Amino acid sequence: PAWAEPVERLSLRHHWLASRARYAVDDGTSSLGVCLRRDAVAVHAGSGVPVHRIGLDDPSILVSRAASRDVVRRGKRTRLLLAASRFDADITRAALAIAGEASVTGLARMDAAVRVRSEGADAVRALRERLDLPGDRRIVVYAPTARSFDREPRDPLIDLDDWVMRLGDSTYLLVRPHPAERFVVSTRLRSAVRDIGDSDDLGLFLAAADLMVSDYSSVIGDAALIGLPVLLFQPDRDVFVSRTRGLYAHEGSPGPTVTTMDALIGEVQDWAADPTRWADRHGPESAVFARDHCGAADGRSSERAVAAVLAGRHGGGR
Repeated sequence: PAWAEPVERLSLRHHWLASRARYAVDDGTSSLGVCLRRDAVAVHAGSGVPVHRIGLDDPSILVSRAASRDVVRRGKRTRLLLAASRFDADITRAALAIAGEASVTGLARMDAAVRVRSEGADAVRALRERLDLPGDRRIVVYAPTARSFDREPRDPLIDLDDWVMRLGDSTYLLVRPHPAERFVVSTRLRSAVRDIGDSDDLGLFLAAADLMVSDYSSVIGDAALIGLPVLLFQPDRDVFVSRTRGLYAHEGSPGPTVTTMDALIGEVQDWAADPTRWADRHGPESAVFARDHCGAADGRSSERAVAAVLAGRHGGGR
């Protein structure tokens, strides 16, 4: 927005501004080397609905003394957690060792998407035109969680060639890697696949989509909040769940789980053949998941978040 000043991460100006800011809002990825003023209110804006284990619940963190120490240091200086739901607040506050209070405000990053969806089909069509999406195919968003954090380009777990060969005439796939990763998407597939990794607002693409494919990412909650059908593609489930990260227990399910490319293609084809029947089969469980984990879908989460930050109960004053 015009009123915001972009600042290069960890630049001299970043350090200068951070050292003078009354409020420091963070999604949990800011450097601990950035010093805040003594009376600053450090706010953890949340990472969405916890799906895989995070912080001190994550075995890959616990095996590293340095990583565990960083979680505790960041939690100690955090005075306010903005949570999507009570489920999110309870898990995230404990896992990230947050010393401050938690305020359940909802998924603020999804407010614009909630409003578009509430305005109906005409608003969704207008959004698709604005995002330059085709109108003759179903829009599918693929948004997995991170497997590595080195930003080296790599192939996604979905076989894009197979997807395009079998579904390219009926679907348009938007590939959105985790911000810590980059995917290799060949230009020869661009008639049916688009990399949206550089987009600032995944929520709008979700609002414009017909289906989301994910795995263990918190954006599952974003999709469930707006009633977007979700497919969970987890080809590495045995390793990810049992040997490395692990998952939290949830009420309901955002959608069916598949572990092979053939099963994924088959499930997408079943959904495309009769979305109403597919929704009847999986919608009730998804509704329970959204109700218990995703917070209010009223488009006012940002208002509640701002009110919580400015309430003046966190030691920073006004």
